[in-house]
This record gives sequence, structure tokens and C-alpha cells, in this order.
Amino acid sequence: MSDWVRVARAEEVQAETPLAVSLDDDAVVLARLGDDIFALEDLCTHDGSDISGGCIVEVVVDLVWEPPWGPEVMSEAARLELGIF
Repeated sequence: MSDWVRVARAEEVQAETPLAVSLDDDAVVLARLGDDIFALEDLCTHDGSDISGGCIVEVVVDLVWEPPWGPEVMSEAARLELGIF
């Protein structure tokens, strides 16, 4: 039995455009870099937003913050931990 699970066709994953898919109950984002396709959890670890809402620039995922991010959206504990006053 194969460990691979089909979530999209390769041609559906376009360069510079992340593709959000589901794998069982998990949100996954597929990204194409050249001939390679990568799968990541579709979750920004510091604010819980989805990665698939961004765009791929070289090997960096740019996220769009809505509303725009600023230190004021951080908890007091996080600002203290990072030295942001």
C-alpha cells in the first residue's frame, strides 16, 4: 500500500501561487519551486493565519496581513519576551 495521498494534480500547482488543499482534517498548502512541489501545513505559526493567502517570491512566502500587522496586535507577554515596549 502506498503512503502517498493524491490531493491535487501537478498541473494545478502553479509557480508563485500557493494552492490550499485538504488532507484528511488538515489544511495543507502546496507550492511549486521549479519542477519541485512542496507541501506545508497551511498555518502561520505566530498568528494562526493561513499561508496559502500569500504569494511565493523565490523561496520566501510573503503573507498579507489583514489588518496590517504591528506590535500592538501582540500580547503583553509576547512584547515583554521580545523586548518590544
